[in-house]
Amino acid sequence: MHELPPAFLAFVVAFAVLLGLVSLIIGLILFYIGSRLQLVLLEMVATRFTFVGPLWSKYGSRTWR
Repeated sequence: MHELPPAFLAFVVAFAVLLGLVSLIIGLILFYIGSRLQLVLLEMVATRFTFVGPLWSKYGSRTWR
């Protein structure tokens, strides 16, 4: 059976780890932004308001501390 060179295997492992870390960071950022917008979403559903900007101004200071 043909074996792959060790340098290639190291590259594949390093690439997989790097891709996993980047995916994790992007996922955590999206999770954080989504959790910060929960108050705005609740207010939008309750009041049937369709613009995010004014509501984000209302709740922005409370969510980013």
